[in-house]
Amino acid sequence: MSHFRLAVILTALLAVPCLAHAGDDEAKPTAGWDKGFFIQSPDGKFKLAPRGRIQVRFNLESLAGDPREPEANFELKRLRVGFKGHLFTKQFTYRLEMDFGKGGFSPKYMYLDYAIKPGWLSVRAGHFKRPFSRAQRTGDEKQALVDRSITDKGFRAGYDLGVMLHNGTKSPVEWAFMFSNGGAKSAFHGEVDEEGEVGGKFSNTVDLFQPTTTLRLGVNHGGIKGYDELDLAGGGFRFALAGAAQMSFDIADEMDGWFGAQIDAIVKVKGFSATTAVYLSTAQEGEAWRDQAFDHLGLHFQAAYLIDGKVAPAFRYGRVQSLSGDGEVSQELSAGVHVLFWKRHITWSTDFAALGGTSLAPAETDFRLRSQAQVHF
Repeated sequence: MSHFRLAVILTALLAVPCLAHAGDDEAKPTAGWDKGFFIQSPDGKFKLAPRGRIQVRFNLESLAGDPREPEANFELKRLRVGFKGHLFTKQFTYRLEMDFGKGGFSPKYMYLDYAIKPGWLSVRAGHFKRPFSRAQRTGDEKQALVDRSITDKGFRAGYDLGVMLHNGTKSPVEWAFMFSNGGAKSAFHGEVDEEGEVGGKFSNTVDLFQPTTTLRLGVNHGGIKGYDELDLAGGGFRFALAGAAQMSFDIADEMDGWFGAQIDAIVKVKGFSATTAVYLSTAQEGEAWRDQAFDHLGLHFQAAYLIDGKVAPAFRYGRVQSLSGDGEVSQELSAGVHVLFWKRHITWSTDFAALGGTSLAPAETDFRLRSQAQVHF
């Protein structure tokens, strides 16, 4: 069964409890707006909240060379539609979200989550982000610049299919442990015949199970919203600090096991916010998983200041260095501005970046300008 059909069936099933009360004169559903649209049963046991995100982006790149080679295009970076809510009790939540951006279709969030003891222990099963880096777990709509740092793609952060034990992200002490498939990504595999028909299989499972574990532990002080890169709340000094590690085991003897670790932090005070992270990864070189060699080292630092709750200038430096071979280096130096409308449901972000290797000298550097309009509900 395709993910699209599964999504339609799940949506219908999740909507039934909310709509079931519609014919009951004594118990009619309520609907409205609470950080987004929702429909809810009067007793609060069932809730269905549609969610969506549209990002239209303009990219202009000037590639290093003599002469330089400019490249420009418009891009529908993300087009997300989905639902979230709870069933029977607020402790039993669900989320379903698909992405139709970049000319493709892929599932992002498809999970059920039950809070056994709210704030202490919850269990989540399905497809969602591994609890590794703060930058990756921070939603696209809560970024200070147009997109994440170059460190995000360099250290295997992303979605996976599995089971996670956790206690949420708002407690003074935050923890999560996930056992997953191994970084599987939805992909369409097939061939095009002479008549232009495409045949194949669309799946987010892997042919070979590569068990991966991810552990994250952190502290949150002062009621900080640690997964939002801007300080919309204002107020006194707040901070969050966390560390994470993930391991992918080579059970099929393919010599492709790996290990990754990182430490990240965010501080906020009176509209100012700053985030930073340091990453380290290893890759398997021998027949045994324990035969690991240092692979990459990375770091990024970012700061932003929200003015009057509407405009936020920001800058970022990022660096990824190979610890094997020729020690290749990638660097990013970015600056931009983020404009918020209607409490961030509509935003406009523009940033300019210098992207280079060991040197960021103008003649050896690629320049990139991005401008993005986003609607989020």
